[in-house]
Amino acid sequence: MPGAPRSGWLQALTLLTQLGLTFILSLLISFLIGYGLDRWLGTGFIFQIVFLFVGIVAGGWSCYRLLKPFMEG
Repeated sequence: MPGAPRSGWLQALTLLTQLGLTFILSLLISFLIGYGLDRWLGTGFIFQIVFLFVGIVAGGWSCYRLLKPFMEG
């Protein structure tokens, strides 16, 4: 229904889905960049580890920014 207010559980489910996708995609994209660099440069697995941590930080930061309006009030 256009213009109908969202119920509380639907809004929570939407936020939870968005948080999960944001974190997983940040992690996956960063890991794949590291994997590609390792294959291209022949460096074993060092860039996979580095970009895995970059993905964790980026995903956490993105999730924090999504949750910040709800934490403030």
